[in-house]
Amino acid sequence: MTIGTRIALGFAAVLLMTVAVAFVGWNSLRTYAGRVDLAAHTAELDARLKTVRIEEARFVTERDSKAADNVPGMLDRLRDEAQGTRSALEDAGSIRLVDDILAGIAGYRSAFANFVAQDKEARVRTQSMETRAQALREIAERIGNQQSERYDQNMVSLKDAEH
Repeated sequence: MTIGTRIALGFAAVLLMTVAVAFVGWNSLRTYAGRVDLAAHTAELDARLKTVRIEEARFVTERDSKAADNVPGMLDRLRDEAQGTRSALEDAGSIRLVDDILAGIAGYRSAFANFVAQDKEARVRTQSMETRAQALREIAERIGNQQSERYDQNMVSLKDAEH
């Protein structure tokens, strides 16, 4: 083997190793980029969930019906994004975790809808009790006025009977 062949084979071997290292580096970088994208998307899902929770808290504290109307739509968008994340995943464990998140979103939506319905029912019942209490108050005032008039009449009759 001539020296030129040896140099060419050495150069080819170094070139082949460089290509192998580049290929491994490229795959690692692509995997890392995918994980960073997934982490960023997960952080965005978390931020959206916090926004939903803030809207829910606004409904709970202020009883603002607009907040109650906003929460289901916000949860729908959150669910859609989580499903988008799920479709981008390849790992079965990660897919199971996203499925758990989707089930949690569905449970949260159901619980919030129940809370809103119970709040509405409580308001209706409270209003009914306030109406009945007002009617009872008016009846009690009339009875009190009638009793006062009867007392006055009885006092007049007593005075007449004494004379």
